Amino acid sequence: MKKKKLLFLVSIFAVALLFLAACGDGNGTDTDTDVTATTDTGTDATDITGGDSDLPDGLYVDANGNYRFEETRTISVALWDRNHDRIPNFDESAWADWVVEQMLEVHNIAVEWRTVPRWPNDYEAQSILIAAGEAADVGYTFNNANITTFAEMGGIHNLYPLLQDYGHLLPNMYGLLGRNVYHNLNPDTGDLWTITGWNNNATNGRTTTWIREDWLNVLDLPIPTTLEEFEATLTAFRDRAAELPGVGETGSVTHRLPEEDWENEDEPEYETTYFDLTASDIIPFLMIQDVGWTASTLFESFIDPNISEREWFVNGFDDRRFHFEEAMREGTRVLNRWFNEDLIFHDFAITENRDSEDRIRLGHVGATVQNWDMPFRGGDGWTRYGRENINDDVNWIPITPFLNVNDEVQQFVPNPTDRFIFLPETNDQKLASLLYIDFLSRPETIRFLQIGEEGMHHEVLEDGSIAMLDQTDIPNEWFQPSGMNFDITLTVNNLGSWQFDGDEDFALTALSRAYPGIEPEAVLHAREIGTYNNIMFRNVILRTRVSESGMAGPLSDLRNQIFHRMIAQVSPENFDAEWEREYEIYLNTGGRAIIDERDQAWVEAFGDVDTMPE
Repeated sequence: MKKKKLLFLVSIFAVALLFLAACGDGNGTDTDTDVTATTDTGTDATDITGGDSDLPDGLYVDANGNYRFEETRTISVALWDRNHDRIPNFDESAWADWVVEQMLEVHNIAVEWRTVPRWPNDYEAQSILIAAGEAADVGYTFNNANITTFAEMGGIHNLYPLLQDYGHLLPNMYGLLGRNVYHNLNPDTGDLWTITGWNNNATNGRTTTWIREDWLNVLDLPIPTTLEEFEATLTAFRDRAAELPGVGETGSVTHRLPEEDWENEDEPEYETTYFDLTASDIIPFLMIQDVGWTASTLFESFIDPNISEREWFVNGFDDRRFHFEEAMREGTRVLNRWFNEDLIFHDFAITENRDSEDRIRLGHVGATVQNWDMPFRGGDGWTRYGRENINDDVNWIPITPFLNVNDEVQQFVPNPTDRFIFLPETNDQKLASLLYIDFLSRPETIRFLQIGEEGMHHEVLEDGSIAMLDQTDIPNEWFQPSGMNFDITLTVNNLGSWQFDGDEDFALTALSRAYPGIEPEAVLHAREIGTYNNIMFRNVILRTRVSESGMAGPLSDLRNQIFHRMIAQVSPENFDAEWEREYEIYLNTGGRAIIDERDQAWVEAFGDVDTMPE
């Protein structure tokens, strides 16, 4: 029976690949994600990307080869909004207007935006909207389990039959996402509640440990390469804070004023705030309330390097690795010690991303853990803002001080997946919504949304590569509040997902030149660090686990509370007893049931083995 199940999925992907070849769109990137089915859905695999070539009623092919509705269709689309100072309302940006105009021109579809706050958690806002029947027709989130919960209550469309009917109309989506389209297919039931976006984690990295190189130079310290050396470096930052760059001096931060405050509407105006940086402001290591993310490289160093595929899946419900109890215990023990030795920012438990970014830009912070390219990004600009606010020597560099038991760097990266795209049951324009997803997957759409207009957002260098320009003086409506316009690109996150004039090396050249004011060599080095000894496990698709339903939010909140208390409110001598008590509460709240059911589902599908069949 298992052989039959495997052959079913193999036939599905064979048909999908044949479809991609037939449609002739080579601008996307397929993934190497392996998917293993547990049961046959009973559906003819040859129908997976659409049946015959007849167009649905009301749709025709225009002179440009676009699928276009005869009568205008209207859909609402979720849009992440960071409430950035430059664009308080992202739905009123030029980017959003461009998408609206293009959708009308290409498909005769009117797009209405439904903004969703990006922080602290987009799924909380979307959960309220779904429950009230007011969610956007096209939604996206990082929390797939949350969507599955609503799907089981009848609140989400099953995309699998829709793709069977309309898949042949979506060449760009399939060309970009490949197997990611079916990443979350439940072969036991034929349910597919979400389409999975693309993120090239394997070739870019997940999170990286960052440190101020100029601080190391001023204090004549080596780059730390072990946990002990890193801790000694943090101690030096604390004890020798008075020697650090900018301390004892007056610095300044310049903010661009809102356009309504300009005397001349064509001339931007700025306001400068001056501040004194004192030794007491220095933060050796910065974390925020999301401890599992901003200490991820430390935690992952404690995970058993010989972990099996089964163990990774069984403990994989929490994306902050909290189900790896021993690794979490030891990582938290280190953070508890650092907190009690004043090496960690004491207000971390109430600090969000924006507050932490401000402290970094003002020169308060010596080391932190964040996305592999965070210091370079145009909107975040750790290095650039630091050079403007402190001095020209400010420089953030990536390091690998946290080693596993074999004294090796190990970095666990997820499959090349990103956000999960869904259509709520209230959506009565399903085909129009799928065409929107396909339009956002076009190479030319991705290219424009990511790098914008030549001369305003980027310039083309002599070798044909792209150099992003400083966004300081561009009109506010054209500002990108997220890296590569991540908030609006929908199906893709990270550059290198579209080709440029057939240049096979463009992904690398674009990556190395895509940050304003940053040396290409620095970006390439960060990429090398972020991908060094990366470990990626295959995707596992099994039956629905009842224990996971509705638990993503509550368990994430409880996890963060445990981190906060164990780091900031527990003495080192009582650490183990307190940890065991807190972790038992987590397990009894639902964590143990999830671990047990995941293991049970694994055994049902593959038997009592540690590795999936090839």
